Amino acid sequence: MAIGESELQRIGDYVRGHLFAWLNDMAPQVIVGPQLLERTVRIEEELKSLRETMETRFAAQQALTEERFAAVDKRFEAQQEMMKAGFAATDKRFAAQQALTEERFVAVDKRFEAQQEMMKVGFAAADKRFETQQEMMKAGFAATDKRFEAQQEMTDKRFEAQQAIMKAGFAAVDKRFETQQEMMKAGFAAADKRIDSQQAMMKAQQWIVIVGFVVLGTLVSILGLAA
Repeated sequence: MAIGESELQRIGDYVRGHLFAWLNDMAPQVIVGPQLLERTVRIEEELKSLRETMETRFAAQQALTEERFAAVDKRFEAQQEMMKAGFAATDKRFAAQQALTEERFVAVDKRFEAQQEMMKVGFAAADKRFETQQEMMKAGFAATDKRFEAQQEMTDKRFEAQQAIMKAGFAAVDKRFETQQEMMKAGFAAADKRIDSQQAMMKAQQWIVIVGFVVLGTLVSILGLAA
């Protein structure tokens, strides 16, 4: 990594500011005049040489870094070219697969359309069969209705005839009950007359017995008095 001018300027300022302190720490005797100036010039020359050496090294390192970055850029470019070629091949494969998929979908659509046509024909035939069956069922139900109506008429006539027979039977039974009631009434009336005559006879007999007992008692009393 290269050091810029500003960093070098800061390093020089720092060295100049601390140079005298460093010299005093290094030399116990007091340095005066020309000796101090000579040492200062030497230090500056050494610093300049050090600076040039550092700049040379930093330049070499920067050149090496740039070479490495150039190599990396070339590798990235080569990798990008490879990726572009791979993506191009992938695009071609996707395009071929898409074309094949479209062809298959077209074939599937045709099959569905053919199947739909067959289903339409089949449903049309089924509708006709259902209509024919409905017509047959209607005719059958109509005939069945007619049969039920005829059977119902016959049943109604039979019920009417049976009702007429039952009415005649009930009328004959009513007449028989009326005749029996008349006979029972006549029988009860004759029985009542017999009972009445029998009661009258019993009453007459009771009076005769009572009269006989009275006459007998009277005779007994008379005979007793005569004796």
